[in-house]
Amino acid sequence: MITPVNETPLEGATRHIVEAERRWDRQIDLVAKLAGNEAARAAAEEKLLEIRTTLRLARVKQALLRALGD
Repeated sequence: MITPVNETPLEGATRHIVEAERRWDRQIDLVAKLAGNEAARAAAEEKLLEIRTTLRLARVKQALLRALGD
């Protein structure tokens, strides 16, 4: 992924949140489709937890940048 040249750190953090939310939604759909395959579902659920962690970290970064005035 190419980062826009004039993107501020706050804009970058916001973009990362939007991207992670999209991944979260896609992963939820994937987990739902894997109802019959327990091994694949477990792997998909593990990835979902990783996405959630990434999303939480991106939100913390965004909040810190806002507090610091970007």
